[in-house]
Amino acid sequence: GHMLTFVGAPRGFYDAIPVGPIRTQVRWVLDMIEDPARTHVSLVTSAEEMPVAETIETLAALHGRLGLATGPVFVNGLYDSYFTAAEIETVNRSEPDAFIRLGEGVGLDLDKDDIDAAVSYGRFLEARHAIQRKHLRALKRGIDRPLVELPFLFSAGLGAPDVATLADVIEARVAAL
Repeated sequence: GHMLTFVGAPRGFYDAIPVGPIRTQVRWVLDMIEDPARTHVSLVTSAEEMPVAETIETLAALHGRLGLATGPVFVNGLYDSYFTAAEIETVNRSEPDAFIRLGEGVGLDLDKDDIDAAVSYGRFLEARHAIQRKHLRALKRGIDRPLVELPFLFSAGLGAPDVATLADVIEARVAAL
């Protein structure tokens, strides 16, 4: 929505201003953003239903209505699959007491609430991963651009180390395209 208005603004100015130095400057901007050798628009989305639908719609408008070249689509905040199928099956079959004993074996003092919380969080991670993969498949079906998948970072905020981590991931994955 807003991005399309912003990117399309130079065309509106150019059409509204018939002559003069401002029209010349706007033409320079149009020449730059409409030249696929110099400009690609890359979108960033998340693997959720509404952002995926908006990304598909926005890419279509960038190509169709605005005639702009697009680069890869960045999909941010993706959860990995942290457990194998066998590990999930083991957790589903096991009693909390078995995990409490395992914890004691490595010096941890755990109770059933600790085990329930850990198992619930593991199930959440796997469910979130499955939901994101579903939306990624929909995104791949709806666009013809490569995807650059970015990991979910488990940190309290986006600090300099997190930015460096994401920059390294982006650099490697874009180079692999």
